[in-house]
Amino acid sequence: MSIDWASLRGNPIGQDGFVRIRKAGGNAWDVYAAIEKPTDNHAVLVEVPTQALTKTEVYPSSRGFQLDAQPVILGRAGRTRLVLRETLPEFRDTFLAFAQLIVDSLNSVRNAEEAVHVLLTQLVRWQTFLHRHGARGLSDEEQQGLYGELCFIEEAGGRLGFQPAVEWWTGPSGTDQDFEAYGAAVEVKTSRSGSEPRMTISSVTQMEPPPEIPLFLVHLSLDVRQGRDETLVQKVEAVRT
Repeated sequence: MSIDWASLRGNPIGQDGFVRIRKAGGNAWDVYAAIEKPTDNHAVLVEVPTQALTKTEVYPSSRGFQLDAQPVILGRAGRTRLVLRETLPEFRDTFLAFAQLIVDSLNSVRNAEEAVHVLLTQLVRWQTFLHRHGARGLSDEEQQGLYGELCFIEEAGGRLGFQPAVEWWTGPSGTDQDFEAYGAAVEVKTSRSGSEPRMTISSVTQMEPPPEIPLFLVHLSLDVRQGRDETLVQKVEAVRT
């Protein structure tokens, strides 16, 4: 369910200072795309029963975003709003893309506890991404590698199901290999056609899985041309849908 931020601006401002539209939710929990006034900061609001939060909940933060909890109805039997808001203009495009990812992810959860878990998990991943790449995003080589990994997810998902294929994708979490499934590890390497076929190994541990675990090396060769065929963004959308 795509977020139309432009049309959102025409909605009335609530007493809490947010212009909002509901994008997901279930029994007793709701997800909103929102714009905070008067700052005009974009935000995602996740309102859940307070009991869905643990007392030791740690909220991730990083350059570009902030997450805080606001009580809506006081008490453990009350209701809490988790507010994810942008904090830096140079991260806006990144934040809007991630806000859409958050909303899409929360559309498939079953209850408030799962919604909180999915939100925090996605934020930790984003926190790691921003720590590694900052506002500049991925380098050409990193984009090439990501495209190859998405191709593998698309192929494996078509054969074995997309949900498990995404769950097998452990590379974004910092593991040595890109995928782990059925007691095996898979490392995906991507190069451009027309150049000397060469694969870069970033560390020796990429080629050294734990004992008793077989390692499979998958190599993809890309034909890269301006204005032709599928872009990285289109590949991301294809896998997400």
